[in-house]
Amino acid sequence: VFKEYECWIVPSKQLFLKLDSLGLHEDKTGVHLHLQLWQEKHVILKTDAILRRDPVFIAGPNWGDGRLILVLKLGKDRTP
Repeated sequence: VFKEYECWIVPSKQLFLKLDSLGLHEDKTGVHLHLQLWQEKHVILKTDAILRRDPVFIAGPNWGDGRLILVLKLGKDRTP
């Protein structure tokens, strides 16, 4: 997230998540992100979030016989 300005997560042709990294939050406790959840060609969620140690849960649209829940968690950099 730190190294890229924009990141697309595409789990299917119908649903995808766009993450824009706005860098470290001013208090240095997390990463400031702009999130967009897309369903086909429509934005169904647009928000800013601070991703810290605890995961961020996003209630998505109804999907199949239930409801989709996306979970974002900040992990360690695994770059060699």
